[in-house]
Order: sequence, then structure tokens, then C-alpha cells
Amino acid sequence: MGPRPVLSFPDSIDFGTSAVKDGRSKNLIVRNVGSCAAHFSLDCGSGVFAATPADGLVEVGQTVMVTVTFTATGAGEFEGELAVEYHGQDVHQKTSYVSLKGVAENVEVFLSRPSLAQEPTYISLSSQKSVKVCNKSEIPVRFDWRAFHSPEDEEAERSRLLAELEEMEALEEAALEEEMGTVGRDPEDSDGSLSGDEGNVPPAVRAARAALRQK
Repeated sequence: MGPRPVLSFPDSIDFGTSAVKDGRSKNLIVRNVGSCAAHFSLDCGSGVFAATPADGLVEVGQTVMVTVTFTATGAGEFEGELAVEYHGQDVHQKTSYVSLKGVAENVEVFLSRPSLAQEPTYISLSSQKSVKVCNKSEIPVRFDWRAFHSPEDEEAERSRLLAELEEMEALEEAALEEEMGTVGRDPEDSDGSLSGDEGNVPPAVRAARAALRQK
């Protein structure tokens, strides 16, 4: 056999138990213990596991840091593989694999009160109340405040608002065309629309169209 690169990856990586959506990572110091330079690429496939860097070059006896992460969006036990592919014409062992596994759980996190009723206040003044985020688990949890229950709901609302905005712009432009479409044009050449040579459009019409585009 000819010279071949060998990166000292472990046979398996166990991330243990983590909270849903709370990513865990492991940093590996990987050495090239082979007999030639290792030009490699890493791939975990699509799923809850990922690895960086995506590719690299390690000379014989040198090391590189590889970070493998586990982030699950739902509870359950997960398994996968990290594929380490070696590149080069003289490489005999093309791919090796590292077994990956991790567990994600829904932890006991809740608000101290289910709802808040703000006291009436005067214009330009404000009122405030406090709510506590309680974490009864042993796992640290990162959180942020969102207006929607899920990313799907948020995207649906964004699409709805965008559709309404486009409809309002279309109505405003149609009204503008009806009001100014024939101003400053030869009636025989005008079809009532704002499209066409901007040089033939009166300044007032161009300014109104520009204002619509900026909305």
C-alpha cells in the first residue's frame, strides 16, 4: 500500500442529553497520523448534526480543530454519521465514518403567570408589570420573546402582510394611472398606463411613482 492520510477522529461521539433547540458542541483536536498530507471534507448529511470546517488540509503530524454540533428541534433520540472523506489521486482509503448520537428533551420551563393585564395609563406615559421565566430543569435554557407560536405562523403572517401591501400598492398605482395617465401625452399614443419611456412622463407623475416604489 502507498502513503495514506489518517486523521485521528474517535469512533463515536455521544452528546448526552440536551434541551430541545439548545445546541451542544464538542471540539476535537484531530491529528494527521498518516504518512501523507490529508486533504479532507466533512459531511453529517441533513439533520441535527453538523461539523466545521467543511474541508481542510492537514500535513503529516499536524493538527486541526473540528467542531461537531448537535441541535434538535424536537424531543427524541437521534443518531447519525460524520463522513470524513479524503481527497487525492493516491489516496486508497477514501472515506471513514464517526458514529454520532444525542438525546433532546423538553425541559420544564414556564412563565410565572399565563397572562398580563396592563393598567390603564395616559397618552405618552407607560405602565409595566413583570413576569418570571422559571426553569425547573438542570439544563440552562436560552430564550427570546416572539410574537408567534411557531416559525411557520410567523412566516404565514409575514406573507399575508406582504400580500396586503402589494395589493395596496397596486390599487394606489391604478388610481394614479387613472388620474394622471394621459397628462402630458399624445392621446393617440397613450394607453392610460405609466409604463413606457420615462422621458415622456410629466415630472408630477414620475414623483408620484417614485413615492409608491419607496413604500
